[in-house]
Amino acid sequence: SRVRTPDRALRNHCFWRHKSVGGGDFFLYFLCIFILPFAYIFQKRRDKHMHLFIRRKDIPYILLTILLGCIFHFLYDFSEQNPFTALIAPVNESVWEHLKLLFFPIFISTIIQYYVIKPMPTAYFGSRLAGVWGGMSSIVILFYMYTAFLGSHLLLIDLLIFIFSILLSFYISARFYHAFWNIDYFTVFFSWLFSILLFFAFTCFPPNLTIFYPPQK
Repeated sequence: SRVRTPDRALRNHCFWRHKSVGGGDFFLYFLCIFILPFAYIFQKRRDKHMHLFIRRKDIPYILLTILLGCIFHFLYDFSEQNPFTALIAPVNESVWEHLKLLFFPIFISTIIQYYVIKPMPTAYFGSRLAGVWGGMSSIVILFYMYTAFLGSHLLLIDLLIFIFSILLSFYISARFYHAFWNIDYFTVFFSWLFSILLFFAFTCFPPNLTIFYPPQK
């Protein structure tokens, strides 16, 4: 049976299994970070067809999101299980916890990009949130599809799904930008706030559902 043990950083509030950093995990994420500058140089020189799906001005922020996601994967352990980092970084290997690797890095890069390009606020933040939820949905769907087929999960495939979901998030955001043009500020603001609080709440009080448990080995 699946038993949750209290984490020592939030033992009075939260119930989860501790996440530890593995050597294979660190190597693959470090490799991903290492190739980011080369990916940026490559996209500046060629592959015009890619810009039919991804806006050129989004590419630096896509790479920033991938970088932040790789960093956030190790943030909880590197912070010595700080309870505040537990709210925004994965504390175990469950699918839900790893959605933080998409949500919070995109949230940070979205704020940075907003102050750089100055888009229409409601359309920008509304469409970006739609993209985030689309990307997170793809992580859940693709993860359970391939693990059902293979019978286990592989870190390399997880990493590829993570990158694909980031690309999908930015694609959805760009495609539905004008659809959110007339939405009101409060709806967009409280939608983002609700999403953030949802992560905080389920970090401390995860429901008894499969998505909140680490995959069985």
